Amino acid sequence: MAKLDLEWLNVFVEVYRTQSVSRAAERLDMAQANASIALNKLRRHFGDRLFSRTSRGMEPTPYAQRIYPELAASVERLVKLFGARASFDAAAARRQFRICMTDISEIVVLPMLVNHLRRVASAVLIEAERISSDSARRLESGEARVR
Repeated sequence: MAKLDLEWLNVFVEVYRTQSVSRAAERLDMAQANASIALNKLRRHFGDRLFSRTSRGMEPTPYAQRIYPELAASVERLVKLFGARASFDAAAARRQFRICMTDISEIVVLPMLVNHLRRVASAVLIEAERISSDSARRLESGEARVR
C-alpha cells in the first residue's frame, strides 16, 4: 500500500463532516491551501474524486461514503493512541521505587522526598540503597529493582 499521511486522513474526515475544505482547514488549524493539497493527494491515492463541489457544499462521492466510517474510526483510534501517553498521577499511584543514592543524599534529599510523597503520593513507597561500585551492574541486571 502506498504511503498515507494522518494529516490527509484528518482532512478527509473534517471535509466529510463540515462539507467544506475551508471549515475543515480552520478546524484543523491549517491553511486552506494545505487542506486542498492533502485532499488532492487522497484523491490520487484512492483513485476517486471523494467530494464534488455543489451548492450545498462538498458532497461525498459514493466511494467516500463507503470508506468514511472506517477511516473516521481509524483516525480516532490513531489520535487516541498518539495521545495515550499515560501521565503519572501521584495521588492515585500505588508503586514502590528503589533509589540508589549517596550517604549525603540519604541525609539531605531522602527525608525531603519522603515528606513530599506523604503529602502528594501517600501510597508510593521508597526504598533507598547506597550507591556502590556494584550499583551500575545491579541496575543493568535488574537486581536493584524493587521486589
